Amino acid sequence: MKSKAALVFGLIKSSYAYEQSLAMIRQSPKAQASLGTPIEPALLVNGNININGPSGHADISYHVSGPQGAATAYIVANKSGG
Repeated sequence: MKSKAALVFGLIKSSYAYEQSLAMIRQSPKAQASLGTPIEPALLVNGNININGPSGHADISYHVSGPQGAATAYIVANKSGG
């Protein structure tokens, strides 16, 4: 069962929605001011990603932290037409 959970978390963490949201958080002046740098994600990701051909939907959340604090990122993304 552990290997299935690791696979699911790995798939979500390699998704475009996760990677882009984390990059945006790390580059955000507000996040940097609140959390400090470097900003790192927690190991666990909650939510789901559904892809159907050229369309998809992501609804995920994960914790991020830096030397000055921690926060939760809530991401909702839609993809249509490729």
